[in-house]
Amino acid sequence: MNRDVYLDKVVKYLVEDTELDYDFKKWNPPFMTIWLERSRLFSHDVPHAGIFHSFYKYCKETYGLTDDEMMAVWNKYTKSLIYKLRDS
Repeated sequence: MNRDVYLDKVVKYLVEDTELDYDFKKWNPPFMTIWLERSRLFSHDVPHAGIFHSFYKYCKETYGLTDDEMMAVWNKYTKSLIYKLRDS
């Protein structure tokens, strides 16, 4: 499978597995056990260290991503969530 196609599928799975609370603009990603404020998404280019550490560990163990792939997936994932929460 083409690696770009694989990474797009990883993003799709992450978005699908993320719970969104549209009323309170919160999100609960599959790699965390707590709900997070929407504001944690808007700094997606420089992710919060704790959130990114959980994301990194989850994606490394679950999908076998490299460091470069991790950043690409993080950027696409957070942009997708920002779009969903902004338009709700």
